[in-house]
Amino acid sequence: MNDLTGERFGRLVVVGRGPDYINPNNGRHIVRWNCKCDCGGEALCQTPTLIHGKAKSCGCLARELSSKRLKGKPSIKRADLVGQRFGRLTVMYRNNENKRGHSSWHCKCDCGNETNVITSHLTSGVIQSCGCLGRDHRAESRTKHHKSYTRLYNVWNGMRQRCNDPNHKSYSNYGGRGIKVCDEWSEYSVFEKWALDNGYDVNAEYGICTLDRIDVNGNYSPDNCRWVDIPTQAKNKRNSK
Repeated sequence: MNDLTGERFGRLVVVGRGPDYINPNNGRHIVRWNCKCDCGGEALCQTPTLIHGKAKSCGCLARELSSKRLKGKPSIKRADLVGQRFGRLTVMYRNNENKRGHSSWHCKCDCGNETNVITSHLTSGVIQSCGCLGRDHRAESRTKHHKSYTRLYNVWNGMRQRCNDPNHKSYSNYGGRGIKVCDEWSEYSVFEKWALDNGYDVNAEYGICTLDRIDVNGNYSPDNCRWVDIPTQAKNKRNSK
């Protein structure tokens, strides 16, 4: 082991070896050195922290740098959010800081419920209600599609995933080949109306009514799609003559 006595590391000068640090987990001894700082302070530093430049002072250097960064900057005044509105929430009063030092605000939601929200979640828009907004959006989505768990909806959703999602197992045979879903079918209601007007049977048994592209190299669109049974669809492949 090299003797570091007399060597300088930043503002620190090693004056001699200090007591070893003993790791309580494995009993390993780590060498430490008594150091004198240029400011007059003292420090007890481990060999690696000195050699690798992690210890350069008794702590005074970090304090000076912090002081320089703050010098000339106006003090930050805590924002008063009382009475302000964020989405459906109106701030009523400020709560005490939590264990992590985060401030939270007691808010009243338009639905009548009350909730506590930390400052950053309010000001960034992450939270805009007591939770009712998300529930309303989900309900609206279910109402919009009104049959989101039906077979026809799954056909529409599967078609879009095959063409748009590179992680889908069949993407290479669809989106990967440039097959797209026409813009008008981006809305389920439009696709549903076309399907019901062009031969889709909601009561058909499995395999009797499947979505088939007439031109297998063409896109999913009203003029290139039809409803057929599985045997007919099986004959309409890229390698079919």
